[in-house]
Amino acid sequence: MKRIIFLFFLSFFVWVSYSQNPVLVPQEGFLGTVTNIAYSQDGRYLASCGKGDPAIKIWEVATNKMCGKLEGHTDLVTALCFSPDGKFLASGSKDNLVILWDLTKWELSKKYSGHLKEITAVCFSGDGNFVVSASNDKTVKVWNISEVKEKFTLTEHKNDVTVVAVSSDNKYLVSGSDDNSLIVWDFQSGTLLKKIKAQKKRITSLAFLPNNTAFLSSSMDKTIKLWDVVSGTAVKEYAAASGIVNMSVESSGKSFFTVDKENVIQVWDVGLGSVIATINKKEDEKAKDDEEPIKALACNPNGLYFATAGYSKNIFGKISSDENAIKIWDVKSNTLFKTINGEVFPVHNLCFSPAGNILASMTKNRLFVWDVVNAEYIAGIEFAEPQEKKSGGLLSKTADALEGVKYTYRIEFTQNGEYLVVKSPDDNTGLKVYHFSDNQLKLNNVIMCNNLGYKPANATSLYNPLSKRKDYPVHDFALFPDSNYVAVGTTGDTAVVIFNLLNGSIFKMLETPTEKNIKSQSSTTGQFNKDKVIAITFSPDGKYLAGAFESGPIYVWETESWNLLFVQLDNILSSGLSNTTYIGNAFFEFSKDGKTLYYGRREDVWVFSYADSGPWPFKKIKGGSDITTLLSTEKTLAGKLDRSVCLYENESSKIMGSHDAKVTALAFDQKSGLLASAGDDGKIKVWDPVTGKEVFSVLNSQSGDYVFVTPDHYYKASKKGLDLVTYRVGKEIYPFEQFDLQYNRPGIILERAKNPDLDKITAYHSAYAKRLKKLKMDEKMFGSDMQIPQLSILNRNEIPYTWTADTLKVKVKCADAKYQLERLNIFINNVPIYGVGGLSLKESKSQTDERAIQIPMAAGKNIIRFSCHNQKGAESLMETIELTYEPKEKKKPDLYIVTIGASVYSDKRFNLTYASKDAKDMAELFKTSPVYGNVFTKTLTDNEVTKVNIQKVKAFLEKAGRDDVVILFIAGHGLLDTKMDYYFGTSDIDFNNPSVKGMEYAAIEALLDGLKALKKLLFMDTCHSGELDKDEVETASQETAETGDISFRNAGAGVRKKEGFGMKNTSDLMKELFTDLRKGTGSTVISSAGGAEFAMESGEWKNGLFTFCLKEALTSKKADLNNDGSITISELQQYVQERVVELSKGKQQPTSRIENLILDFNIW
Repeated sequence: MKRIIFLFFLSFFVWVSYSQNPVLVPQEGFLGTVTNIAYSQDGRYLASCGKGDPAIKIWEVATNKMCGKLEGHTDLVTALCFSPDGKFLASGSKDNLVILWDLTKWELSKKYSGHLKEITAVCFSGDGNFVVSASNDKTVKVWNISEVKEKFTLTEHKNDVTVVAVSSDNKYLVSGSDDNSLIVWDFQSGTLLKKIKAQKKRITSLAFLPNNTAFLSSSMDKTIKLWDVVSGTAVKEYAAASGIVNMSVESSGKSFFTVDKENVIQVWDVGLGSVIATINKKEDEKAKDDEEPIKALACNPNGLYFATAGYSKNIFGKISSDENAIKIWDVKSNTLFKTINGEVFPVHNLCFSPAGNILASMTKNRLFVWDVVNAEYIAGIEFAEPQEKKSGGLLSKTADALEGVKYTYRIEFTQNGEYLVVKSPDDNTGLKVYHFSDNQLKLNNVIMCNNLGYKPANATSLYNPLSKRKDYPVHDFALFPDSNYVAVGTTGDTAVVIFNLLNGSIFKMLETPTEKNIKSQSSTTGQFNKDKVIAITFSPDGKYLAGAFESGPIYVWETESWNLLFVQLDNILSSGLSNTTYIGNAFFEFSKDGKTLYYGRREDVWVFSYADSGPWPFKKIKGGSDITTLLSTEKTLAGKLDRSVCLYENESSKIMGSHDAKVTALAFDQKSGLLASAGDDGKIKVWDPVTGKEVFSVLNSQSGDYVFVTPDHYYKASKKGLDLVTYRVGKEIYPFEQFDLQYNRPGIILERAKNPDLDKITAYHSAYAKRLKKLKMDEKMFGSDMQIPQLSILNRNEIPYTWTADTLKVKVKCADAKYQLERLNIFINNVPIYGVGGLSLKESKSQTDERAIQIPMAAGKNIIRFSCHNQKGAESLMETIELTYEPKEKKKPDLYIVTIGASVYSDKRFNLTYASKDAKDMAELFKTSPVYGNVFTKTLTDNEVTKVNIQKVKAFLEKAGRDDVVILFIAGHGLLDTKMDYYFGTSDIDFNNPSVKGMEYAAIEALLDGLKALKKLLFMDTCHSGELDKDEVETASQETAETGDISFRNAGAGVRKKEGFGMKNTSDLMKELFTDLRKGTGSTVISSAGGAEFAMESGEWKNGLFTFCLKEALTSKKADLNNDGSITISELQQYVQERVVELSKGKQQPTSRIENLILDFNIW
């Protein structure tokens, strides 16, 4: 068994023989509407491009995982096409370039320049040796992929060329144009063969049929036509109800797909000329007239599926929102099969706490708080959607007083880090003040700021702030250093208002008269100031307050008397700038000494220098639209310019790095010296201004799962945060488990984050070393040149995403260039269907093996993974197939449950009170569960609990079918022998020599190995049932009793944990930091107590404590943590663990020896 486990783990670090290092790929979404998509010839991959992003994204369709990005274009990509062999991708862009990408090396291969205008279409020749491009410059160019030059240029079109296609035999090239014409060319010579006045409106798509004698064209004139390529005549015409936006032909040529400008998708029979199916009818989708057409359509070559993208909303002629998704449709059922959601949650703002290390960020409707130096998510608030406004005063102690917040763009900590202030742009009339303590956020109060800036001309006093007139929104705010006051910038002649932060009362209103009023030296004449205070800031010493208006003027007050110090009336931004051209806050900040004021808008930074009297003189620095003062030095600034993060020093700038979309905010941590940037790409990046390099990026889900990733691929992640990343070798992607052992390095992340706690970093490194030791590995093995076998799935192209037969035929080829093959492993949802030993290949004594395997399907999602081992123990990288099995008959699963409990022992000194009752109670409990169709039980108690009888229960469990559930429950004594090995106490066990008749843990788990059922769960209510690290325990005296009637189920050797980091030893840290990669039998094993702990029982509970909590969790449904009406294994595990710890006062802590992270099924 030990050798099998060791061999299995070799797959998690051996990659060198593949000649390419693994690349960690953060999972991202779409930054704008997807406008173009293309399938690879094997149907496995989709390429996409769209608005807001010049990068191309490649997706593995079966898993919805992004394989990576291709970056090289400088403007939006407009055309995509895979080569016939899938090794290359061609792209065209608004930058007038055609780029050839090598997908096996994942790099830009060649750039082709020569077009004078935007590229509209690209395609490959039939043999894949040439790329053809069309352009708005009215030309078609043919490029040789082995050279960086064109073969020839075709120039007969009179208008923009919109589409091109080449026959698979390389004889013909067809191009279509906005002049409504088609031209047939001799592909070899470039000779014009036929010019056809084809259709009445723009031609939108072209595709050859497999016979190469005919091709299809679609047009906005509501027709699709089938043409004879030799004669140039229309053989058939297909009439559509609306203009055709896009068309795609499946590889057999028997059918084609169209989408029209009304978003109606149709499947056509080429021969019959009729519609086979209509999908996404307007009445079905309740489509409205404000929807723009679907922008892209691509057919899977097998014809079973097709993909669409686009779905922009068009309101008053402007795009207001994008769905940003690729939809995959099932042709057979005419339904939407799956969606590749490209949802990105832009980070709108962020700020560091002046207390240091704590960073707050805002994405969509959620606020996050991060501990940067410990690389952890520590707190968050999810805001409600906007609700109807409620009346109220200036202050309310409840969140209900302020309408819900959808997005928030402005957040700031108080100087002591005790409070976090949030501005809501959707409501715009209030500030929320949160108290931050013990890593928790609690709403302290809400400041309502309605109408505070309204003072009409000729008025002698301010109108009632709560009077029912138009609300003037809060545009910005600033916190008074070392005090509990906040300055709010709104609109009007008193557009700056000072509030008491903690009780919401008004402290001061500062006049902001118009330029006309100032020049006339009157605050009561002239016009009402309708300008906005878009930025406001205090100097670090609190002596000055400055406010910047949208139209340009800058006001500066001294705060001792709150007198207006000066107004910079020269409209420094007036040239070419109107109020309608700027959206969002400007940068506005004082230097550390308070004698310099920086004002950044658009592409310029204005620097004002302190003067004893009059307006402060200023100068302009070119190069940034948002600057953050770095308080570590007087002269260094950081700023953003579009997607880039820059450093400024002595009026020069240097780009440190960039985001994948516009940079939205910057923040500097005074304590660590690190700089953070936020972007519309949904990322937070942390930089070291001293080195000018990126430290790490932070990716997170809306639920708070996260991963911190360094540029060299090391990471620290929450357990579910690992779903945010994947690995790529070449263009093949692999789950995180394949390389987690090498790159999941929390200690390195903390070092890079400048964590000052050296003991903690050392503890993290020790936990990582413990992980390697547990798997019998060391870091040197990551660089070893080990020969590993390779595995390929030969019929992958034939396997659909959905399946209705109960078995799936998969053709697998294993090969090793040096050693004989030993075994083949196949896992369904992390369960080895041939058991932990796999399917033996030893008999063939061969270095290659090719076979077809019939794999029984499980209802629902099937993640099927394949790997093979050679005789030296090296394992191939895993290949994965994902599909959904839809059985013809849906039924509830049956439950096969075995419960074993021993209270009576041959050695009566060790008798227990409730173990046998535990077994009986659990059997009876599950008979009442509504989840199962039938419940089959087998119970062994007291004298029946022998090693022989326990081994016989496997025959009972083997009756369970693929979709059934198996539960094995044991209760009684758990013993450790002198070697610290665990044994379950059978009724006839020799407590002095438990290995003779006791049941070792491996034998217990083996009862679940190799079963047909995938859903398997083992409960162990015994002492020492958790996994024990023998290096971190020491012998101790046995505890025999607790207060009252509580007793321990203890026998055998007594142990206790050695002390470690804080209250945790290295093993505890290892479990906390790292996902257990072992699959074992695929079962989840939940233990009642840690390996060095005892399990309790009591008359109060009338059960073992663990069993009592299990019963309570299920019968009361308290374990339904998300209130969805069902209880999953993970919910049950979380509830029971917390409840046992609570009732035992921390003396007993349930653990998971091993858990199946993929198969988290409903148990109740």
